[in-house]
Amino acid sequence: MRQIDALKSPRFTQVSTFARSPLCEDLSEVKAVFLGIPFDDATTYRPGARFGPMGIRQGSRLLRPYNQFLDVYPFDTLNMCDAGDINVIPGYIDDTFKIIEEELNKIRNIVPFIAGGDHSITLPILRAMRKKYGKVNLVHLDSHYDFWDSYWGKKYTHGTWLRRALEEGLL
Repeated sequence: MRQIDALKSPRFTQVSTFARSPLCEDLSEVKAVFLGIPFDDATTYRPGARFGPMGIRQGSRLLRPYNQFLDVYPFDTLNMCDAGDINVIPGYIDDTFKIIEEELNKIRNIVPFIAGGDHSITLPILRAMRKKYGKVNLVHLDSHYDFWDSYWGKKYTHGTWLRRALEEGLL
């Protein structure tokens, strides 16, 4: 699937998709899919991460279809589409985590590129990955460990997901 041609449709038009890739519902013909998870109800300080997927899509509109350093059109071989956002339920962390996991479990043999959301969404993503691959390795680059047992008396926050992942045997 090719990117939308910027010479036929200006970058400021159309629905924003990742790197101007086609918007899709049917994943049967793609090798990779971009998914947004606009959720930040588990943050304890500054909300706004829910706008991350939208911001990434907007910024990626400027990506060119040709990589001059590699002399390749990556989207011609990647065969990628944007499947939009996973529907979340504002204010309901447990329900949203269940939805995220269920939606990711539907994706088979496709590489998902996921943009969030606060750090807590990593937990249901890892749960879905565990069902497919077993335990996985994780490189966690952050200024915080996200390893609190609880934060503000809650077990599921953006600062506790890594502890939950280890307790659940996901890593």
